[in-house]
Amino acid sequence: MAPVIHVFRHAEAEHNVVPPTVSYSMRDPGLTKKGVQQCDDIRKSFPHQLQLDLIFASPMTRAVHTACMSLERARYRSSGIILLPDLQEVGNVECNLGSPGEEIGQEVSEHLVKTLLPNDWYEEATGNSYSPRDILERARRARWVIRAFAEEYTQIFPDIPDPQIAVVSHGHFLPYLVEDYAGSVKRVWKNGEWRSYEFLEFNQENEDEDACIRETDESLKRHNISRPSFLEHYEALNALNLKAERQHRLNVASILSCKLEGI
Repeated sequence: MAPVIHVFRHAEAEHNVVPPTVSYSMRDPGLTKKGVQQCDDIRKSFPHQLQLDLIFASPMTRAVHTACMSLERARYRSSGIILLPDLQEVGNVECNLGSPGEEIGQEVSEHLVKTLLPNDWYEEATGNSYSPRDILERARRARWVIRAFAEEYTQIFPDIPDPQIAVVSHGHFLPYLVEDYAGSVKRVWKNGEWRSYEFLEFNQENEDEDACIRETDESLKRHNISRPSFLEHYEALNALNLKAERQHRLNVASILSCKLEGI
């Protein structure tokens, strides 16, 4: 047996409903009224609430609120919501920059685990990067940490060999996290949507360092789709990387321009 990872995109946030020219300037936005309703819908319909053993979330406000509201019953059963910086959204525009660790989720602080969260986590250059190499590495680290926690959990609780895990993250980062590039391009992650995954290798002596995961057969059936081919994944990854690389170059050009203006 192996863990099942239920991966969520955060519910609708304030920056999702305004033009990019406005949303890009909104620092770490919270949920809209519709987003709060989406959380309530998840809380009522998500069938694994009382089976969740571990919960991870991006430290960004919209993800923290989604985890707290959607998994309200589960958070009391689990050891709390573990804030993992590597789950943050891609890029360095204002809406994708987080808040200092001490300010996050003050109203629900007793349910948050900030052990892995430096107070200045949002200033991390790699986390804010559009570089495809940086995004892929950050996604690999996140999967590795989640797997390490799951393996430790099974050692502490040997009678639970297949812990249920929830992960709340963001739309642009999720394709890299779940390594489902074709599936994420063909069916873009909607606010409040969740899909289920499993590790290809778990509790083995020679586990892959990438901690690879794939969507479960049950999740594919639930969404009424077939598993994408390797070629489809390859083509979709190239398309995502080209988009990220263009933004990365624009950022580098902008930084150089600012430096030249200051000379």
